Amino acid sequence: MKAAFLEEFGKPLEIRDVEQPLVAEDEVLVRVEACDLSRGTFELIMGREDVRPPSLPIIPGSGASGIVERTGRRVKKVQPGDPVIVHGMIHCGQCSFCLRKRDNICPHAQYLGRTVNGVLAEFVKIPEANVIPISPDISFPEAAFISSSLAVSFHAIEVAEIEPEHFVTIYGCGSLGLAALVLILQKSSHIIVIDMDEKKLKLAKELGAWKAININEEKPSSSVLNLTGMEGSDRVLVMTGSAQANQEALLSVKRGGKIVLVGHTAEPFLVKPIQFIRQEITLTGIRHAPYHLVANLISIVTQQRISLNKLISYVLDPLSSVNKGIEILSRENPIKVIICPWQKSC
Repeated sequence: MKAAFLEEFGKPLEIRDVEQPLVAEDEVLVRVEACDLSRGTFELIMGREDVRPPSLPIIPGSGASGIVERTGRRVKKVQPGDPVIVHGMIHCGQCSFCLRKRDNICPHAQYLGRTVNGVLAEFVKIPEANVIPISPDISFPEAAFISSSLAVSFHAIEVAEIEPEHFVTIYGCGSLGLAALVLILQKSSHIIVIDMDEKKLKLAKELGAWKAININEEKPSSSVLNLTGMEGSDRVLVMTGSAQANQEALLSVKRGGKIVLVGHTAEPFLVKPIQFIRQEITLTGIRHAPYHLVANLISIVTQQRISLNKLISYVLDPLSSVNKGIEILSRENPIKVIICPWQKSC
């Protein structure tokens, strides 16, 4: 099979022919039909300090969809020919977090594309616990999007506990922010989106956002306060890795409201404890998504016929096009780039 290897940070991936992985009795071999070339994977390939894998070479990529090629003898959930999503966090299943369905913060977790070989290949092997059957009605690029950005956004929304009457503010209109918008529209209609990219703000409006704020033209927190009768937003989701966005979120939230941090950044921001004490504000973060939420999300997408095509900027094939995808990410700010390892398979 062909696989894309990260041999050196900041360099193009090397496409190599390697043996297909052998599956153990509780593992599944998946023919990868679509991979998410995420911003996080791009940052890893570029060698950013906070996302480097422990050693090279490694096959990057964590979010994918495909068709079951082969199964170990103890596998019961799927069989060859089944379309599936690949869940990129391999949890232990035995620790206190896994037993409480918080496997996304399992301290023993392995990560596809970071600690073990990932999905930028024609085939990937994965524990049975990490494949989730999908409806044939969901395209493979959409399914790859679900396994990554949509799953993370869904987890953020579940943690936020959004009610129909809530005003919701989303900082960042990348794949996470727009994915959150699409999902929140099933719950609330008063959604404010904030970004500096006018094209993405326009798309957010087309998708159903109530108001769009360009940070190059106005101070986000002031605008949110004006739009909410000076009370602030009931829920604020920070879907971009920015200390400034985190700071503005603190100024945007309503008394008794909740802020959920999703975008990665190591930059500090100023927090005044008295604000949380006097106003009973909740500030929390989320990490990827627990397995059971991804399974629930697939049902929601299928039943409510949620289309994700507008959130996918590029679909490239075959696997050798991955370096073209990396070039696109280095010069543009697309919503989502999907790689299909097989020629014209998507």
